[in-house]
Amino acid sequence: MTSLAWSDLLSPCEMPSLAWRDGLSTRETATKKKDFTQPSRREKKLSAILDGIVNKFPAGDSIRIDGILLTKADFQAKVQGCLSPETAARLGHVNQLALTKAKKANAKPADELIVAATRALVSYYGSADDTDLSAYGITPPRKRTKATGAQSVIKAAKAQGTRAARGTLGSRQKASIQGGTPAQVTVQGTAVPTFKAPKGGSQPT
Repeated sequence: MTSLAWSDLLSPCEMPSLAWRDGLSTRETATKKKDFTQPSRREKKLSAILDGIVNKFPAGDSIRIDGILLTKADFQAKVQGCLSPETAARLGHVNQLALTKAKKANAKPADELIVAATRALVSYYGSADDTDLSAYGITPPRKRTKATGAQSVIKAAKAQGTRAARGTLGSRQKASIQGGTPAQVTVQGTAVPTFKAPKGGSQPT
């Protein structure tokens, strides 16, 4: 009868975490970028044990593991049951990375198609056809109505009244308001006249 140590058969089924067996701390396991195209150390060990069972373990023998007597078929099924989730999870990551990459590449052409299709459908059915466009999830664009003469006058009067109430000025009104020029300014204790001498004349004394 072949004898194997149970420590050689540790798997996620019997032990929740084997990060210490991989030489990684919990933080390193979470932050280290992993190559999911390659099997983990746990998956490699389980695969190797499974290959040994299939190719080496005698068909008529049994093995006692943790006090439980297992035939070759039982032994193989137990290891396979722990190996399958490992392989499936890794391949799931690989598939997810490929799908995410494809989704990113698809973003621009998909957005461009949405815009182009929306414009084409609005042109095909007409912007006023709410019923048909809603079947495509399209809300027809609202047409801006041109204000009548009376509405424009009322709008201008309201704006003028608001400016008057707030005391705001237009650009031309602001430009017409300028501060007076002081007779003199003091720079470091010295009075400096600010008026200009008339052309062809003398400065006043």
